[in-house]
Amino acid sequence: MMKGPVHREYLLTRRFTKNSEDYKDANRRITFSLVLQGKKAIPPSGPEKVVYVVRKKDEFLYIGETEKNITDRFESSFTNYRKYYHALSESKDGEKVKKRGNGGYKWIKWLVPDKPPSLRVDTFSFDSTTDREIIQAIEAEIVFMVRMHHKKWPIGQHEIHFFEENREFALGICKEHIFPVLNLPIDDLGR
Repeated sequence: MMKGPVHREYLLTRRFTKNSEDYKDANRRITFSLVLQGKKAIPPSGPEKVVYVVRKKDEFLYIGETEKNITDRFESSFTNYRKYYHALSESKDGEKVKKRGNGGYKWIKWLVPDKPPSLRVDTFSFDSTTDREIIQAIEAEIVFMVRMHHKKWPIGQHEIHFFEENREFALGICKEHIFPVLNLPIDDLGR
């Protein structure tokens, strides 16, 4: 029997690289800080599989899963974002044009300089032996419930993985452990 996930709440804030003065464009200087919240919060002690939810207040920006340490996962995305932004060049009419590069997470634009400086990240950690298809099924159930409850997809969501054979199990985990934390209804909304 699989035990429920360990919930951790983080505050994701933007900050600028040490050599901020070297760049006129603030988007090239952006990096982040991910801080575990709560006096009794215990950081991960070893490998685990994680479903994470990025949100700004009640607006869901992205739901994902990773086998990496959550800080490493975000670092790789911020690195991609900086490379992507660096790959943009000004065209003759002043518009930014993409030359090359990977965009990283699209929701990172909520942390750029002209936006509010922090986001909430909820993580739900499972044992490292948990089957990845179960983790992806849990991720899919969260995304789908956000879609049904808020009438729109999470802003940066571009894919979900449904595994029908794991659906009932994943939905049970979500109803018992995840939906209450995210203030999502635990009913099936007609499913």
